[in-house]
Amino acid sequence: MKKPIIRFLIGCMAVIIIMTACNEKKFEKKGWAAKPDANFPPNERGDMLNDLLSNHKLVGLKYSNVISLLGIPDGVDSSSLSYEMEVAYGSDIDPVYRKDLYLFTTRDSIISSYEIKEWKKEQ
Repeated sequence: MKKPIIRFLIGCMAVIIIMTACNEKKFEKKGWAAKPDANFPPNERGDMLNDLLSNHKLVGLKYSNVISLLGIPDGVDSSSLSYEMEVAYGSDIDPVYRKDLYLFTTRDSIISSYEIKEWKKEQ
């Protein structure tokens, strides 16, 4: 009689642990736009990235549509836009880890592809 209850409780705990470990959130403009600092919660972009890439067509969008969806990029150059996903700091002000979403554009300012770039400080 006790074995089924124990198995049930272990199963429930496993589900809770798995759900907690998967911090994936659905993409939402408000959460994406929030900048992390003392007045805002931590950046949620990293948690929304999978949903954004899976459920929102980025390739083929015009620059203006990207801005409407994702807001002003954190970085812009002649062939790409970048959005900061995650930044981790060590014991000083220099980052030790960074993850960014790059959207590459054509000459007509249409998104042609994207790439997630990660950087980790060598120790």
